Amino acid sequence: MRRLLLSALALLLLHGAAGAADETNPFLLRRGSLAAEGSLWLPLGNIDDDFDPGPAAGLALRAGYLRTVDLWVAFRYQRDQVSGADLWLHHATGDVGLLFELPVGPARDRARLGGGFSFFFVRASEPVGTLLLDDNESDFGHWFRLETPALRTRALAARLFAQQQTAWTKKRATHFALFGLSLETPLW
Repeated sequence: MRRLLLSALALLLLHGAAGAADETNPFLLRRGSLAAEGSLWLPLGNIDDDFDPGPAAGLALRAGYLRTVDLWVAFRYQRDQVSGADLWLHHATGDVGLLFELPVGPARDRARLGGGFSFFFVRASEPVGTLLLDDNESDFGHWFRLETPALRTRALAARLFAQQQTAWTKKRATHFALFGLSLETPLW
């Protein structure tokens, strides 16, 4: 599955780059930006009693693939505290997917809705009760995201976002929510 996702992303980027010389190509990567984001991470469902909400930080690359579609690649890190204990988990997430413009907001900076696939990696330094995370664990999943424009200057755009993530863990899926702010600057 991982190779399939990486191959699809590589083909998408190569297709857009190959059309750079042709201005009529609708798949041209017309714009690109780098964003830093800060958010509040909330466990949901079967893990809401196991972890305390905590901060998360990340970097994201956005590239305009079609006129109203953006390619989204992100990396996020958070340190999760186990409820009622002095134990911490190191949690890294990678996201890839598409964001679609919504007809809401000014034409220059519209709200976006999208989704895609995630890769989760969790590391605990010692056994964590019945969660059995004393070893490295990784999993795939999916995400859905809603972004709204908040503020824009020439060099920076601020966006508010809400994102739901699901890890496809065995037996029961694991759900998270992120609420935060991203600061974005154009690359090209």
